[in-house]
Amino acid sequence: MIIDVKDLRKSFYQGQRQIEALKGISFRVPSNESLAVVGPSGSGKSTLMSLLAGLDTVTDGEIFFDQTGIHQMREKQLNTFRAKNIGIVFQQFHLMPHLSALENVALPLDILGRDHSQDQAQEMLERVGLGERVTHRPHQLSGGECQRVAIARASVTRPKVLLADEPSGNLDTATGRKVMDLLFQLVADQGVTLLLITHDEALAQRCQKQIHLVGGQLQ
Repeated sequence: MIIDVKDLRKSFYQGQRQIEALKGISFRVPSNESLAVVGPSGSGKSTLMSLLAGLDTVTDGEIFFDQTGIHQMREKQLNTFRAKNIGIVFQQFHLMPHLSALENVALPLDILGRDHSQDQAQEMLERVGLGERVTHRPHQLSGGECQRVAIARASVTRPKVLLADEPSGNLDTATGRKVMDLLFQLVADQGVTLLLITHDEALAQRCQKQIHLVGGQLQ
């Protein structure tokens, strides 16, 4: 799935002051390729991720996934499109604390009404090395295990696009490396278009292309 971003802008107010988080950025990610968006804290990376995921609304500009403009969608239509086409991996994991690892991974399949969701979730957890931890809840798992559950959840529906926002940011170096090895392997196996948000230049180099975002603009 091709991602096509055209003159994207996002601004908001803090009191009387208008903040321009994104100042008209444009880029494309060809189908089945990986792109890293690199930049320091406050550069607009997470804002961009929220817009691409349809979790926030654009001030101006356009976002297309295979010529489908998500910036024009109403909430219900957008929720359905996202559930079917986009997987999201957050830095903070965002697992449901009252659900087991198996239930967390099965959740997007259940929302889509897919059959055999528990079996598919079990298979995905085994792929990420957590076949023995399916009954554990997030508080019983390490940070690296939680992120692997999050990756399994994002991948279990076989999305066309995977958005990853600083996926190793809360992990120590060794664990982060293992988690990213897993993420890139799943992307290769499933033929997914990957957009990776990171401040880590070395990690960005693992993607096929990189763009740099500074002060809400591409450099």
